[in-house]
Amino acid sequence: MKAVISGVCAHGLPVCIFEFKPDYSLKDFSEPLGLRIYDVAREGLPFNPLHLVLDGRGEIYPIVHVHEVAGILRRVFQLGDQQEARLKEALKGAYTSR
Repeated sequence: MKAVISGVCAHGLPVCIFEFKPDYSLKDFSEPLGLRIYDVAREGLPFNPLHLVLDGRGEIYPIVHVHEVAGILRRVFQLGDQQEARLKEALKGAYTSR
């Protein structure tokens, strides 16, 4: 995995890693790649993961974002099918009401 991350960084592409033990945040690995480390338990996220971003054509697709965010949270928190479905509905409702 470290080789994949190094290759992605070498191409100037963004990397976001959620880790629960310090495999990738140790300075000997992260500093040469220019990775910024955030301790979200202490500092929170440096961005709003629910913020919708314009695509290359200046358009926004909230439903795509809902599925991407829910998929990430499913993997990080090991959610089941029903939990992920409820999360998606909650996200859709939040975007609709906003």
